[in-house]
Amino acid sequence: MIGFLFLLVSSLASPAHAAVSMPDLAFRSGIETSDEPLQTEDFTRLDPGAVNPHLQRWALSRVVEILGLTTRKLPTGAFGVSVSALDSRSVIHLRGPGAWYQTIQQFPCQERVSSPDFATQEGTRVVANEAAKLWDEILFEKKNSLARRLAHVALTSDAEALDTGQRVFKEWLGGLDLEWRARVSKTVLTQQWQKDRAEALALGVCHGYARATKASEYHEVWPDSWMSLPDLERASPSPLVMPVFRAPARRVGGYFTIRLDLQVGLRTVSGQFVIDPASPGSIISPSWLEAQGVRPPWVEIPEAALAHVRVRAGQGRTGLAKTAFFDRVTASGYALGVQRFQLYEVSEVFDEPEFPVPCCSGILGQDFLSRYVLEFRPGDPMEVVAWPVAGFGSAQLAEGDAWAELRRLPSATLGLFDFAVACSPRVRALGVPKICDDPATALKNAVAPIILDVPHGRIWYSKSEAAAPLYKNRSGLNLAFGYAHKSRVLLVKSIGDTPGARALAKDGLRVGTEILELGGVPSAQLDAWKVQRLLAGVYGKVVAVKWEKNQSGRIESAPLPLLN
Repeated sequence: MIGFLFLLVSSLASPAHAAVSMPDLAFRSGIETSDEPLQTEDFTRLDPGAVNPHLQRWALSRVVEILGLTTRKLPTGAFGVSVSALDSRSVIHLRGPGAWYQTIQQFPCQERVSSPDFATQEGTRVVANEAAKLWDEILFEKKNSLARRLAHVALTSDAEALDTGQRVFKEWLGGLDLEWRARVSKTVLTQQWQKDRAEALALGVCHGYARATKASEYHEVWPDSWMSLPDLERASPSPLVMPVFRAPARRVGGYFTIRLDLQVGLRTVSGQFVIDPASPGSIISPSWLEAQGVRPPWVEIPEAALAHVRVRAGQGRTGLAKTAFFDRVTASGYALGVQRFQLYEVSEVFDEPEFPVPCCSGILGQDFLSRYVLEFRPGDPMEVVAWPVAGFGSAQLAEGDAWAELRRLPSATLGLFDFAVACSPRVRALGVPKICDDPATALKNAVAPIILDVPHGRIWYSKSEAAAPLYKNRSGLNLAFGYAHKSRVLLVKSIGDTPGARALAKDGLRVGTEILELGGVPSAQLDAWKVQRLLAGVYGKVVAVKWEKNQSGRIESAPLPLLN
């Protein structure tokens, strides 16, 4: 397992500051295979960067250390660092025999890797061993690039030089981890697939095979499993399993937000963060940091490559961002383990006039979601409950709760992933179309608890959420926020032909009229999402509407019945 630890420092020297180059690094390595069968919960500890751990049949825990890291005095008077060797120790972990594996007679026959559901037990062992060897090969190939980076360190004290050396090493290691994952997918898995296909052809398994259509390949990937846990995943959790933390929540534009405390040196800053399943990584706004008295260069990792970012929440954003590191990030006093954030401006994704106040300080993305089983409770009090991955199961679920499969799939944008939810014919036949929604849409529209279980590849719908209707605005009244006299106001955009809307028009409501209150809530406190939910009947079958009649100062109020 690779741990990512970055230490806050003042600066890195330019190449001209390095007085001498580093010698060739010695390298030693070792690979072992664990006797303990791999469990899904183990990925949190062994390989938290794995995609879809519920589908993985092997994991490689990796420990890489630099040996002999010491400081050296440079001719300029600054302090540099030197290192003598690189040490790598890897342990292969494999699933035990069982339903995880198929036989070669079940090979799907496509020429290219097409189904994550196929692997033989022996093929998995070969892949894991080749992946472990590949990791050591990459370390050996790149070790001198680490030496060159370390040769550029030049700081005013030996303590700063040592901290910077460790940070350079960890960032270098993080880049190699990304390269290793890409090469495993492109070469190791592809080579094993071709071996399996050759064996299947030799045995006549693929005789008469015709290339599958995209539709058939899609249904091959998505199983019809639904409404219960398969036996191979059924855990025996203890009813004593407790949440790791509970965080009071708010909803902005339908998205859940929680408060985080971030530590930078001796300083701690607090902000509200949106949970966005469509965002690959966690993000923080540099303008918000500046407002808290933290200059972004203090937390930036200069050596980190620019990362692709995507935000779906609010107005949505995409772009490139620098990476920052925080000493400690907590929610309700619990250290999250998420310390790397992309520096990218998201303070305007929830912007006026649709939203009453700007939000938020940042985004919690898929790197956060992959560490916990998260329960979103939209009731009163609203909260987000984080359960531990190990032990989560029937003891934390209610009878009648239903689940659909959740997977991370590569998107069209390089380096990003999307969540996709199984929507098989059997699921459609249940007559619950919301089950086919992606996690972001499901959470945004939730009226009852939903559990996002990324580590086990599931999204759980409580019985009441699955039974709740798909709420739509059928009131006949179309409202939207805009500006009037430089003030944010809620205006009538159109009045439809429904009994309730016609009655309001008879009382003097007109297109362009300013709505003062909706459902007893002043319009200044509402956002567009809450307005639509009020008009859709989420909070009752009748909503009170208050407005100013004909700009005369006379206030009118009338009930608006909502259609089912």
